[in-house]
Amino acid sequence: MMSRLHLFLLVAGIALLGVNSASAQAPPTQLDRVEQKLDTILRRLDQLHSSQATSTQSAPSPSAPAPASPGGTPTPSPAAPLQAADAQSDSTLRPGALAIVHPAPPLSSILAVPADAVGGFVYRGGPIRLDDLAALGVRYHGQAGIELQGWLRVRETGRYQLAAEFALPPGGAIAALNCGAALWLEDRQAGEQPGELTAGPNSLTLVLGSELQPGLYKLRFWMACGRMFSPVPVTTNVLIKAPSNLNLRALTTEDAVHREG
Repeated sequence: MMSRLHLFLLVAGIALLGVNSASAQAPPTQLDRVEQKLDTILRRLDQLHSSQATSTQSAPSPSAPAPASPGGTPTPSPAAPLQAADAQSDSTLRPGALAIVHPAPPLSSILAVPADAVGGFVYRGGPIRLDDLAALGVRYHGQAGIELQGWLRVRETGRYQLAAEFALPPGGAIAALNCGAALWLEDRQAGEQPGELTAGPNSLTLVLGSELQPGLYKLRFWMACGRMFSPVPVTTNVLIKAPSNLNLRALTTEDAVHREG
């Protein structure tokens, strides 16, 4: 880039050539006008250098872009489970899952969890009579749905499955009953499934699953059969299958825990 001294000499030379080629009797004001033009050019050069220095200092440093999904939008980080080390040091965790008892929903919306709760207990595994929960300390005599809440203990990497197994007693007055199950892990729905339970020796098993890593996952599991004109003696049982299990098995207190307090 041409320095200010070189520019000054160049402009001055041009001005002197103009003065020499003019008449010797040129008024002295012509030289004044040349000096004024030169001063204007120098001021503009100073302003240009100042603005370039300011923009260089204030320019933000580039930051790495967020990873993009195939669609071109940033990919959010998945919700992380509570790690096993944190779980062992958490003195508020207790064996079993909390079972929140809700009135059974209508047949048309068996997958929707009702807002009202009528009781609760700690579920440690085994069948539950949805029309009679007195033995579990729940003083509700209508048809009920169960919402399990707590933390699912995952020890292996792979696909875990949870299932609700419904059954009717033989010789009942109900030929068929609509039931459903829904699963949430880390506040994200992992699936839902409706089905029809028929009377007799056959049961209805609704299976939902997800790929998981070792840790503790926040759990919600809803299971219910639709409300009829009178309570139906239907039972439900929660089953689980880890990647190393060959078949579904009953959920135990080793598989689910809840937080006390």
